[in-house]
Amino acid sequence: GFVLTLYLRSIFALSLNVPTNEQPKVWVCCNRWCRERGASIPLGAAIALTAGQDVTVAPHRCFGRCTIGPNVAALNNNGTVLEYHRVDSVEKISAILSRLGTQIDWHQAQSLEFSVQAGRVAEKQPEL
Repeated sequence: GFVLTLYLRSIFALSLNVPTNEQPKVWVCCNRWCRERGASIPLGAAIALTAGQDVTVAPHRCFGRCTIGPNVAALNNNGTVLEYHRVDSVEKISAILSRLGTQIDWHQAQSLEFSVQAGRVAEKQPEL
């Protein structure tokens, strides 16, 4: 499932070193366990879908929730950090970005998701 954990920014920001009154930000865990569970999908999709917008997307070392990754944290406009788990698709990261007020090109998101699905199918094929 798709799990959401809400943290007050004042508590969580200390560990992330987040300045106050900033634009929305998204951090994607890129440590070993999340990478093995496909963290490149939400990171790449978030970068592509927010190009030219006032949203910062960055990799993060680890959120300490490795068993339920890939993990994503998002700072919204009112200073709340939301933490998301099992963010393993373009659809899920698109929903997170949309909640932050990011304008999502849903055709682009769908194309990215098709590309991810094609990659998964190709990985299962035996080598020639």
